[in-house]
Amino acid sequence: MREVFPAPRSRHTAATINNDQDIIVYGGGGKNKIFGDIWILNVAKMQWSQPQTRGAKPSPRWGHSCSIVNSKMYVYGGVYDSKMLNELYELDTSMCTLLCSKQLF
Repeated sequence: MREVFPAPRSRHTAATINNDQDIIVYGGGGKNKIFGDIWILNVAKMQWSQPQTRGAKPSPRWGHSCSIVNSKMYVYGGVYDSKMLNELYELDTSMCTLLCSKQLF
């Protein structure tokens, strides 16, 4: 089995989910690239996975913030293509497939 893992990055968000068993990582910037990918690290196994998603996936961004409330991860703001973003996304982390829904102000 081939090991998968995210590309090196900075200015991303990371938070614990599943009773602190996993760390979810979203977005950030790398060498000449802005990421919009989602990764999960199983802490016990130290193994990365990239979950399938459904719904309106957030656009690539860096410098955003996130919070976990119950089983939901909220991603707000950030920067893409030199533009400040004013978007709030909700990702339901309790599903094997992450459900993404964009909420507009």
